[in-house]
Amino acid sequence: MTHPYPGAYDVNAVEQKFGIRCALGPPVPRIVQVARLQGPWTRLPDCRSGHDPGVNSNRDGSSTPDTPDPEQHIAEALTRTNHTAAAAESLTGGNVSAGLSSIEGASNWFLGGVVAYAETVKFDLLGVRHGPVITADCAEQMAVGVARLLGADFAVSTTGVGGPGPQEGLPQGTVFIAVATPDGGRARQYSFDGEPSQVVEDSTRRALRDLAADIDAFLAEEQV
Repeated sequence: MTHPYPGAYDVNAVEQKFGIRCALGPPVPRIVQVARLQGPWTRLPDCRSGHDPGVNSNRDGSSTPDTPDPEQHIAEALTRTNHTAAAAESLTGGNVSAGLSSIEGASNWFLGGVVAYAETVKFDLLGVRHGPVITADCAEQMAVGVARLLGADFAVSTTGVGGPGPQEGLPQGTVFIAVATPDGGRARQYSFDGEPSQVVEDSTRRALRDLAADIDAFLAEEQV
């Protein structure tokens, strides 16, 4: 895969500047070299989900069930095709990365994750444009940014309102999840019920399922 902002990224310098630790898998060097992305990044229609993150409800009322074990599904697909994945998380605070890295053999395909909880990390590290951060655009830019930073073929990102209460004029439970693939990007909007911990849990499972679905879609098109 190639990426939108070519250049070399000194991960040690990034960690020192922001006081963070980048979770990089063994195959990734401390100097990450990337090239230019080809193909448009487009936002797809919003999706809505209730408390159950296992069903993807679309605007037309149709529902698409997802794989019950997305982490294992992702692992098998990426291992089989020799692709890699990464994550950028705000709302979920590292839970998506934890789910991916818990699979046996994850070091072969999971390059790492960035917990971009603060706006400054989104802007300065992931290259998100300054502005509201609970939007589809922000989610897309986070996914693109972490794919660029770590040199991943696929990336998933999360941003949203965990609560309690609204943020940026959006109600608690509003979540945006984006997936970056070599062909482009998808951002989806969800609305989850429950306490903050439940919103985080549902968002984590939804992000993993979206990543699994978009990996499958890309690989299917690649075989045509």
